[in-house]
Amino acid sequence: MTRKASTGMEHEQHDTTGKGRKKHDAKHTIFSSTLATRSIEMSSCSILGDEAMTINTNSHSVLQDVTEASTEASQSSVGSSSRQSSFSKRGRDSSSRSLSMIRLSHKESFKNANVEALTANKLRFSSLGVFGLDKETGILKDCLERLVMAGEDATDSTTETGEGDVRASARELVFISGVSGTGKTTLAKTMASQTKLHKGLYITGKFDFYLRDEPYSGFVAACRELCGEILMLRNDTSTEAKCQEICDEIMSELGDEISLLTNIFPVLGEILDIDYASAPADNSSDDAYGKEGINYAFRKFLRVVSTHFKPLVIVLDDLQWADAASFELLETLITDRENPQIMVIGCYRSNEVDDAHFLSKIMRDLHEKKENDGFRITEICVGNLDVHSFNQIIIELLSVDSDDSSIDLAEICHKRTLGNAFHFMAFLSMLEQEGMLEFNLGLFQWIWDISEIEEETAAAANVVDLMKNKMKKQTGGVLNLLQLASCLGSSFDEKILFVTWEGLGKTRRLGSWTGSSDEDEDEKVRSRDGLKQVLGQAIDEAFLEAHGESHYRWVHDKVQEAAMSLDAEEKMQEIQSDIGEILLRELSKTELRAAIFVVANLLNAKEASDPAKRTKVAEINLDAAEKAKDLSAFESAAKYGGKGIGLLPADRWTSQKELSLKMYSICAEAHYIIGNVAETQKYCDEVLHQDEIPILDKMRVYHCVLMTMSNGGRAPEALQLSLDILSQLKCKFPRTRASQMAKAIYWLSKTKLPSKDEIAELSLMTDPTHKACMQLMINAAYNAHHCGNSFAMILIITCTVQWTMKYGIDLNSPAAFAILGFIKLESKSIESKVTSLVYFMVAPWAKSLQSTLPYLLQGYKVGMETVNSFSCGKSLKALEADCKTYCAQMRELSQDEILYCTLPFWQGILNLMHGSENPLILSGDAIEHEDAFIAKSFMCSFYGNHELGAKLALERGDAYLKKNGSVLVMSDFFHQGISLFAMSRKTKKRKYIKRANKINETMKSWAKKGNPNVNHCIMFLGAEKAALNGKHKEATLLYSQAISTASRTGFQQDAALGSERFGEFLLYDLDDKERAIYQLKDAIRLYSNWGALYKADTLRKKHSSLWSNELPESVEWS
Repeated sequence: MTRKASTGMEHEQHDTTGKGRKKHDAKHTIFSSTLATRSIEMSSCSILGDEAMTINTNSHSVLQDVTEASTEASQSSVGSSSRQSSFSKRGRDSSSRSLSMIRLSHKESFKNANVEALTANKLRFSSLGVFGLDKETGILKDCLERLVMAGEDATDSTTETGEGDVRASARELVFISGVSGTGKTTLAKTMASQTKLHKGLYITGKFDFYLRDEPYSGFVAACRELCGEILMLRNDTSTEAKCQEICDEIMSELGDEISLLTNIFPVLGEILDIDYASAPADNSSDDAYGKEGINYAFRKFLRVVSTHFKPLVIVLDDLQWADAASFELLETLITDRENPQIMVIGCYRSNEVDDAHFLSKIMRDLHEKKENDGFRITEICVGNLDVHSFNQIIIELLSVDSDDSSIDLAEICHKRTLGNAFHFMAFLSMLEQEGMLEFNLGLFQWIWDISEIEEETAAAANVVDLMKNKMKKQTGGVLNLLQLASCLGSSFDEKILFVTWEGLGKTRRLGSWTGSSDEDEDEKVRSRDGLKQVLGQAIDEAFLEAHGESHYRWVHDKVQEAAMSLDAEEKMQEIQSDIGEILLRELSKTELRAAIFVVANLLNAKEASDPAKRTKVAEINLDAAEKAKDLSAFESAAKYGGKGIGLLPADRWTSQKELSLKMYSICAEAHYIIGNVAETQKYCDEVLHQDEIPILDKMRVYHCVLMTMSNGGRAPEALQLSLDILSQLKCKFPRTRASQMAKAIYWLSKTKLPSKDEIAELSLMTDPTHKACMQLMINAAYNAHHCGNSFAMILIITCTVQWTMKYGIDLNSPAAFAILGFIKLESKSIESKVTSLVYFMVAPWAKSLQSTLPYLLQGYKVGMETVNSFSCGKSLKALEADCKTYCAQMRELSQDEILYCTLPFWQGILNLMHGSENPLILSGDAIEHEDAFIAKSFMCSFYGNHELGAKLALERGDAYLKKNGSVLVMSDFFHQGISLFAMSRKTKKRKYIKRANKINETMKSWAKKGNPNVNHCIMFLGAEKAALNGKHKEATLLYSQAISTASRTGFQQDAALGSERFGEFLLYDLDDKERAIYQLKDAIRLYSNWGALYKADTLRKKHSSLWSNELPESVEWS
């Protein structure tokens, strides 16, 4: 193969071996310019990077020498019809490649001192900007500008009137999607300079494929970077006072909650000069509170920071690998109205996120909340680049003078990489390494042979293989560093890196560190100075990049993947295990707790055979499981716990009883919380069969068994088991209904809710037996309620309250007070930590219904959220997507009680959206479930089949109210009332009128007791009653007020139904066609906005005669 310096004309190629000649059209592309001109141009542009200054700082004589040499070399090539050079694919003489055209023998000193300093002969990818993403960059910039302007408007308002509300500042949430390597992260990085222009702060965090079990890892990385910025303020005398001010505000705002964050990222303790990492907060007894507490602490921490760094831009990369806790934290932060001028950019791989992925659900939920919570969502999809963009990159990277001279190279690169930006960079690097793209020092230009590239890269490897080939050509030290670093995650600290670097050097696991047998040379490389030198080489080769002071990260996860696959899997497992042992031995207790997930993952890479070592690794997994549980990362807790159990010996209940009990208990708890019924039962059975373990030590697994029974529709069994365990703990209750009734009536009359002062004087409950009984009693009360055994529930709750007053406050005490208040109908604003009892049964009677939804995700999860969301007017499209994804999971996990409550509402949602032959039929196995009749009552009201709706209302009466105190009662009574009043107006029958009036009065009593969710219902039913009694003016006023109130409070489905009923009242009762048309069209609009498209279409067809250009009536309900 022959390569020529040319201008792109046709050339005749000569076979230098004499074996023959062949002619073909080949574009041998170069660029030309004199060194003097090019050195000046390049020193002023970013292509050369910082090292370009080397050229300009050398003496004028040196520049002149190089210029003369370049000119001489250029002249020697002029007029030459052909200049032959031999190029082999794998090996070339490096000296002939770099200096064959330059006569610098008389300037040997210059060559040795300055040729290596040149940077024009290197591919400087780091100097490139963003190509082919102008539109996307503009969108990001607009988001930031909008955020900044909102903050300035709020500040101006405060300055002028003294009443500005900083909460009005809109937060920005941006999702950037695309496949790996398309430039998502690079696009997000464009905000760094923009943020700096506004004197804000730009921080980044990345989730790691190899550390997916580590909770909050992306947020931890971002907050670590943030803390580094604060520490930099302390190191500068001009900003030291600001640093202290920030620290004081953090201490003041968070108080004791600081421990929740220092447990997650200990660097926060460094800037505050405190150490909470070794004494984390105790959240284990209240998992729901633990997650809520952590989210709230993060929220308050970032509130403080964002007041000092405006705007605050947080980039979270690789969201597809984030844990569930991180997604919920993301939602918590972006919906915080108290946190002004915060922008979150989330990048994720679109090909790894389907509809069932938790990120998809969070995105759907956030779209629903953005309007009410005052933030904006922008979605950007980044695709592959086109040939033109590739050509622009080549022109910039190689300093090519014209588009035409590089288009062929751009086309072949695009063909080989399919337009993927990262693969393109790796492909160019490979071309340079293989000598198919090289810098000619004689002409001071890059040259390539397009025919050679076409031929030699016909079967180009994937990007991981390209990176591996590049790595294998590095020195032993760099290669060892890359293998070591790949085991530490996507980012790592220099201290941990050096500890493992030094330790692995002693084990000889990685072989020679220099490529030679010189022990002294190896020793130098293994030193701290040697590590810094090798790190510098890895950074120069674009494998790693510095990320803050003494912190490093991989430039791309594909590079880390390549490093991880350099050796056979078995060899890498040995290396990982060695690194884990080194960290376990060398790190302090505080450092080990901070890095417990990394250490556990490394030790788990290869299963140990030594019994003592297996026990130690099991203990590390227990520590990781407990920390994951403290952080509410229950999936991770289950994985670490299961791994630890697998390491225990066969005689575990004899030789390792305490460790085994902890392991099985935490696995049972974790699997219960994530809904794995079979796994929960397996771990519980193992513990419960150990007769030598005291019953008090089995309480953790007993609790899991009881809750599994409750959620599986086995409330009677759960109640009996609770009473059995209580009896063994010397807390006995009567078992017969008659005895329970007698004692319940007696104790209810004797038990009063304590005042605030009385509660304040109570001490904390400390006795383990008393605390266990409190938890069991709350569980028993819950199941008694679901069994319909009201007297047992009342008796147990009154006992729980009395124990609280006698023995002190326990975590279960608020639940007891709340339920007793509900029983006495006095609970207006009692809060509770027991979600399933309070936020589904008590809170909706005292708080805004919409405000209960986030808490339901902790208790009944998606099932109960669906029921409440349907009642409070959440978009049907979002609800249908949730049901489709999660009902299957409920069935798989045997969450029958929740499933059978959800299924009829799901079918009702589908009927409202898409219709069916008869929308009132809710087909399926769940039709016999009581909630199915409630859903059918709803459908009767929406589709106007009031005869059936009234019939169901009369048949069921108050039975559901007496049995259930949930939000369904309110919605059920409301829709019963609509159908009953409709039939009363139609038939004037007393049975309908009597029942309708009773429902109306009952709902009024709820409002008097402080229920904020029934006000529009009362107005609506009042309008129906006024219409029944011929009070048309009163009815008109009440309909209007009901619709307005429902719309304002978020009950858009009730506003739609109200507009429909009002429109038909105007049409049929008042014969006011003009106003009727307005109301009915408004009803259609509201139904459509809700997502009930089939219902909207049905209403449109039903009244098609009222407006022109409508379809004829095809669906009608009488």
